[in-house]
Amino acid sequence: MRAAVAIAVVALAPGVGISFAHAQAFADAKSSPVDYSAARIQPQKPCEALARYQGREIAEIHAATIAGNEVTPAHCRVTGILSPEIAFEVSLPSNWNGRFYMIGNGGHAGDSLEDPGRASQRNGALQLGFAFAQTNTGHDARKEPGATFVLSNPQKAIDYAYRAVHLTAVTAKDITAQYYAKPVAHAYWNSCSNGGRQGLIEAQRYPQDFDGLVVNAPWTDQTGFTIGAMWNQKALSAAPLTSAKLALLADKVMGKCDVLDGLKDGLIDDPRKCDFDARRDVPACPAGDDGPGCLTSAQAEAVMKVYGGPRAGGKPLFPGYMPGSEASWMGVMVAAQPDAKPADFNLAEGTMRFLVHVPPQPDYDTRSFDFDHDQAIIKSNKIARC
Repeated sequence: MRAAVAIAVVALAPGVGISFAHAQAFADAKSSPVDYSAARIQPQKPCEALARYQGREIAEIHAATIAGNEVTPAHCRVTGILSPEIAFEVSLPSNWNGRFYMIGNGGHAGDSLEDPGRASQRNGALQLGFAFAQTNTGHDARKEPGATFVLSNPQKAIDYAYRAVHLTAVTAKDITAQYYAKPVAHAYWNSCSNGGRQGLIEAQRYPQDFDGLVVNAPWTDQTGFTIGAMWNQKALSAAPLTSAKLALLADKVMGKCDVLDGLKDGLIDDPRKCDFDARRDVPACPAGDDGPGCLTSAQAEAVMKVYGGPRAGGKPLFPGYMPGSEASWMGVMVAAQPDAKPADFNLAEGTMRFLVHVPPQPDYDTRSFDFDHDQAIIKSNKIARC
């Protein structure tokens, strides 16, 4: 069976470790032609009996009946560890609709299964009668932040890349079938960013796991993203931009690009058709001035490097950010707070230090990356390309 994949392209920076799935899941439930909230299937064994479930990779398992409240319906929550350290959960409603729903992870994963955003998605699924599953992909980010998890066990890189999601899906579906004495009729995946990457890998490697996958803003190319983020980091570190200068830049882009489709509506129909040049179309700062109403020559050059994307030997390596994307730069490429590390740079740094270099190089400075000569570092690493 081939899984149906719906890809939603969100106008944000690729690879931002933020999940938007919880804002979209079940939003149109009331207008759905299928009443999947009609949950009539009852459990065929006590919840606590699932603590005796024996799977090939089960290292630890627990099962507990959770009483219903105004937010969460009564359900059986099964949690445990799949070898070596993959935390997983499958929550099973007292009235099941025959369907299975699983979410993924943002950034380098390691999320707590009780994270408020994840718990909210669990509650939404249970309210409509879905069996719900999730995993932390094999590490706890509170103890091993970023991609440092590989330092304790290189296997965790494989688990993060693809194994944990597949193993959790297979195990959770089997537990579900045993609880209700009925196989899962339909299995769905819904997630964003790294979770989108996970969904696409599931469709490619294990198409039998899910019947349908909603893939939002997938972080599909971690190699290209890392190269692009390092390129932008080098450019913007040399010529930092403030929020005021970003607002100025965005205003000038909109002023030139908005009307190209014949309608002035605050939207840029196709940024590729806009001949925007920050060196020409944004007021230049006089010598010695770095005020909010202008760009220095170095800042304008940095902006054009971000638009152009990384290059080696004059050839493009990865797409740049298009004109009109400036609103997404704050916090992603430009630090939102003093001494904060922008999200893209943080992800690229962790990826390079711990997933690309073998063995890991915890002190590697991404600004030292030579775009003309260091491509082999990334291209030779299979995990970074997953």
